Parts: sequence; C-alpha cells; structure tokens
Amino acid sequence: THTTGTMVGDDGGTNQIGVAPGAQTIHCKNMTDSGSGSDATFTTCFQWDLAPWDLNGQNANPAMPTDAINNSWGYSGGNNPIFRDEIQALHAAGILVEVSAGNEGPGCATLRSPSDYWEVLTTGSVNHAVAFPGSMTSFSSRGPSNLDGNYFPDITAPGESIRSSVPGGTYENWSGTSMAGPHATALVGLMWSACPSLQGNVYQTIGIIQQTAVPVNYAGSCGGDYVKGPNNDWGYGTIDAL
Repeated sequence: THTTGTMVGDDGGTNQIGVAPGAQTIHCKNMTDSGSGSDATFTTCFQWDLAPWDLNGQNANPAMPTDAINNSWGYSGGNNPIFRDEIQALHAAGILVEVSAGNEGPGCATLRSPSDYWEVLTTGSVNHAVAFPGSMTSFSSRGPSNLDGNYFPDITAPGESIRSSVPGGTYENWSGTSMAGPHATALVGLMWSACPSLQGNVYQTIGIIQQTAVPVNYAGSCGGDYVKGPNNDWGYGTIDAL
C-alpha cells in the first residue's frame, strides 16, 4: 500500500503523494502476510506480470502485461542469480523491472538479489529533506555486485521519511530503499506517457534515466566516479523527472 501510494496516489485533495497519479497498478502477492516468500512465489509473480491470469488461475493473457514492475523486496546477501532468466524474458517483452537496492548499507557489496543484476533498474535512497538532489542515506545498499561487478545502484530516489498511504485510509512516513524504488518505477510511467515511442524500449529508457540523473554530493568509498558518476554508492545520481 505504501509503495503503491508513492507510485500513483492522489485522493483529489491534499494527499497528492504519487509520482504518476494518472497511472494504474495491478498487483501480484508474492509474499505471505508476514512478509516471507520463496523462489517459487517470486517466480510465479514474474510469470503473472508477463501474462496475467484470472482469479481462478486460468486464461493467462500476454496481451495484458504490466509496463514496469516495482520490486521492494530482495534476497539479503545478494549473489543469487536465480531470477535472471525471468527478468531477461520480461525485458525482452518490453517490461521494465525495477528493484530496490536493499537496506544493508553503508558497507560496500551489500546489495540484495535481484538488485545486483545488471539487467534491472536498481534504486538506492537519498534523503529529500536536503535540497535536491538530496543527501546519501546511510542504510542504502551499495555495490559492487558480486555477480556483475560495477556500478550499482543505477540511480537514487527519495527513500527517507516518505509520506504515503497505509491500510486503514491513513498516511505514515516510512524509510527504506523500498520507498525509493516506487519513485523510479513511476518515473517510467511518466516517461512512457510523455513519449509513447519509448514504451517497451527498456534499456533505452534506463539509459535516459541514468543520463539525466543529478550527481549527489557524497564521496563514498565503494568505487567509481564521485563527481559525475557512476559509482557504487549513488550510481548516476538522483532521478530528475522533469
């Protein structure tokens, strides 16, 4: 609920919390109510994202896929390539997969999987209480990836004390790269709405997001270019939707 609010939330009044309030979301429950999942449940939802089926588990329809997938979860410790085939298939179908970096920072090589895959759009966190492009959040996981090397995350987005919707019709401030990720996923919606010819062009879209990101004033120790980026702390910088 909280991540969905950051993507599309707008109550028509003062709670304009969403980055892309004109977009729509569909959801696949890949974890139990207590927040545990497995290889099978995560894979099932990636399959559903490609060709959603009905509530009876039938009539999978590849003509009704998602455009971009927000993943505010990951396997701690990283270095687990089990979802790589699924993500490559989704990208081949023109479906962009975004993944939150994880909350194991500030140490280096602290990414979760699949945020440590080169294929995905990996999102780290900045504190937006500081003037744009924000300040680096200590908990945000860093690269390099033990699977794919440099540089991770791709970009950063606001992930500290983010006000969004929670069950029960109220709002709370939460922190985590899970709060940063939906900013980036919704940015994809804005871009594809503004430029329909980009829709489905996953790596061109990721490239534009990287190239237009604004460097963060933070000289980390995980490697890379800390003037213009990329590096293993804030990647190419904070997303700039405009």
